[in-house]
Amino acid sequence: MKTVVRSLSLGAAALLLTAGRASAEGIRVYGVSPEAQVRAEAVVASGSDAGTNWYNPARLVELEKPGMALNMDNLFVNATYVNPLGQAESDRRRHFLVPAFYAATPFAKGRWALGLGVNSPFGVATAYDNDSPFRYITTGGEVLLTAVNPNVAWKATDKLSLALGANYYQSQAELNQQYRWAAVVPGSPDGSMKIKGEGSGWGVNTALSWKPREGHAFGLSYRSQVVVTLEGKNTEIANVPAPLQPLFGTTFRTGGKTTLRFPDIVNVGYAIRPSNQWLVEFGGHWVNWTDFDRANFDFESNPAFLPDNTLPIYWKNAFALRVGFDFKKSETLSVGGGYFFDKTPTRESTYSPLIPDSDHHMFTTGLRWRKGAFEVSPAVAYLYTPRQRVTSERTDAFGQGQTTSGTYELHGYKADLGVTYSF
Repeated sequence: MKTVVRSLSLGAAALLLTAGRASAEGIRVYGVSPEAQVRAEAVVASGSDAGTNWYNPARLVELEKPGMALNMDNLFVNATYVNPLGQAESDRRRHFLVPAFYAATPFAKGRWALGLGVNSPFGVATAYDNDSPFRYITTGGEVLLTAVNPNVAWKATDKLSLALGANYYQSQAELNQQYRWAAVVPGSPDGSMKIKGEGSGWGVNTALSWKPREGHAFGLSYRSQVVVTLEGKNTEIANVPAPLQPLFGTTFRTGGKTTLRFPDIVNVGYAIRPSNQWLVEFGGHWVNWTDFDRANFDFESNPAFLPDNTLPIYWKNAFALRVGFDFKKSETLSVGGGYFFDKTPTRESTYSPLIPDSDHHMFTTGLRWRKGAFEVSPAVAYLYTPRQRVTSERTDAFGQGQTTSGTYELHGYKADLGVTYSF
């Protein structure tokens, strides 16, 4: 089922890969910087470490010294599905480690700054038993993504800063499912199907930071859509029936490709500092999911049992609202916390057990402990998705329906650690 990263839309019979949600509606990893993990990502207008390279790189000019930030996202997920007959299925992939690294340096007397981030903002990994109720739709999959994001920031005035950057995404994906050989040769047992591919793509991002008056700050950032064509020679269907083995062997192999689209994302935040001790930020984001309407799969070899395939998605645009705070208890210790609400982009008509998405609620809290040039930021979080009852049916490679109706539920826990260092 779906991890807290909310899943990429890997799905149906011939599925290689399709994009899930980029920022928390589909496949986004929450809290990919030390500050963000403490304050529920309410850092667009107030980020103050090198990790702001991801959320709002225009704020890099606020850094007084060169610095680095390392974040380790330690995620535990409990995802369950109960079909209309009362049969339960749980995702067997329950623990995930997601690292992130950032470096930044101001120059030209603080008028300019450079930043670099290497993180994994999207990803999913799921695994189900081969006799699961939806085994002909999916038995799990994995999407790995590494993002490299260089930025340059410019302080146009004492109140206004701007930034421009590039995004390079490198992605690998694998989809697994059971294959209904009995539809080709009656009486044949199922075979395991695996589809793998990899690819890369480029995008751009821009941002601004504005301080209208003392104690107030506004942040806005935009990330463009990144299109990745995933290709591979590792599409396999095992346990080929004996009558077909002279033509295809015991395991059929071919290549294939599809396109993954990470959508446009707009982040916004407004921060208020009512005193030297308190900081509060309100914000959110919007994700353009309407461009993500279908996925086309093209296989190099097209025997009758493996035609090219189109998967309808038809997601909705989605938004998130968030609030976070930081309280500076002393020169060495700050405490913080936050909450966000994340609206799902999925539709019931195209619902998939690999993306059992629902509205998300996340609560976070953590510390920031400073000692010399080091700052350590441990944080914990709880992710809750309301129980979702779905009435839906998907079709396999042979056009035969398989119900994905049932009740989906997800709980997630995070125990994160961030470390920053200023030179």
